[in-house]
Amino acid sequence: MLLQNKKILINKASNTFSPLYIATERGFADIVQLLLEYKNSDSKRMVDVNKPANDGTTPLYVAVAQGFTKIVQLLLEYQDSDNKRMVDINRIRPDGASPLYIACKENRYQIVALLLQQPGILVNASLQGGSTPLIIASLKGFVPIVRLLLAHPDIDINHAVSNGITALYSACVNNHIAVIEALLSVKDAQGNYKVDVNKSFLGETPLYSAIDDNRVEIVKLLLRVPGIDLNKKPKMSYSPLCLAIYKGYVEISKLLFFHGASDCQILDIASEGLNFTLVDFFAPYYKKDSKLKFAHTALKPYVAIEPYIQNKQSITTKFLDAYELFRMEHNPNDLHNLIFPINKKDGVYQFALYPGNSQLAYNLIVEELLKLFQKDRIKWLLFSLVDTKADKQFAMQLLATLDLDKQVQDEKAVRVLQKAGKGYMQRKNIS
Repeated sequence: MLLQNKKILINKASNTFSPLYIATERGFADIVQLLLEYKNSDSKRMVDVNKPANDGTTPLYVAVAQGFTKIVQLLLEYQDSDNKRMVDINRIRPDGASPLYIACKENRYQIVALLLQQPGILVNASLQGGSTPLIIASLKGFVPIVRLLLAHPDIDINHAVSNGITALYSACVNNHIAVIEALLSVKDAQGNYKVDVNKSFLGETPLYSAIDDNRVEIVKLLLRVPGIDLNKKPKMSYSPLCLAIYKGYVEISKLLFFHGASDCQILDIASEGLNFTLVDFFAPYYKKDSKLKFAHTALKPYVAIEPYIQNKQSITTKFLDAYELFRMEHNPNDLHNLIFPINKKDGVYQFALYPGNSQLAYNLIVEELLKLFQKDRIKWLLFSLVDTKADKQFAMQLLATLDLDKQVQDEKAVRVLQKAGKGYMQRKNIS
């Protein structure tokens, strides 16, 4: 009834919102259609479809954000007397968000399809920070929308935000494998990948991110791309191969190694990460002295371990693995210097003599060292090392093995037994 009045002010706003904006925001498609069809006495269309609210959003923007597909379609079809589209499909909010960006962000597939069909659509229009429709869709894992965007001839697959984040990086960080596959499927006429797999976020490439999170399938996908930089890394960080080895990611470490990744002291890093599976794998590819260097490094973390370490069984197992490798490869003098250095606080025996590690100490001091050194030397070491941390059973075992139980009149031997027994009773609460 009101629209029959040809003099009505159809664009007049109330509280900053035009009638069209209000009808659009509330999803009243029939009212939107009536408003769009309104003509003045000269048969001219009078509705301003681009009149914004105070926040800069237009009817099209709010229809997209709300997911009102029918209203979006009505607005896109609104034409002037020359059959030109009247709605501004690229009009942005103050932060740079366009209708297409919001449609992608909110996973509005049908609306994205409608917008991409429009001539003049700015498919790469970005926020002030640089994020584009493709980047936000990739980050959120909206595969169908990503595919729609990639099919557009103007799409910039390698656009990056101000800090370097790309669509591929976003997909890798969020483990969206299907999105990664879609991005990698785009090739030029010569069959070359269009996506730049080496673009980085503060030096961190998509590959580096996938390695850091142990994303094996993503690493496999990226390694298919010719020209991928296997050694690119952030400043002051491990190389990709070193990172994988240090974190103990066996499958990724092997993949990188066989693809030619380098820039890594492999055995040293493996020993720091205490990953003996990787050591066993890599050792045959290196010279003997490198393997020995690993063994020495692998033993080092245990020389200053404090007695409050909880998981002694696991630690002991790993230590014995490293020790066995060292013992088989090294000569007696090197073994002696490692286990009994000048500074006794740094010696492996310190760890071995902690309560709960008696068997390890017995293996080190008795079973191995008796084969290498004179008994008098071992006796001197025993007198120097056994204290209240050693238990009675261990002390007796050592003394018996060295035939020192027959020399109990020896002042030092008596002291050893007394200390061992006292420590044993204290731990067992024996008065």
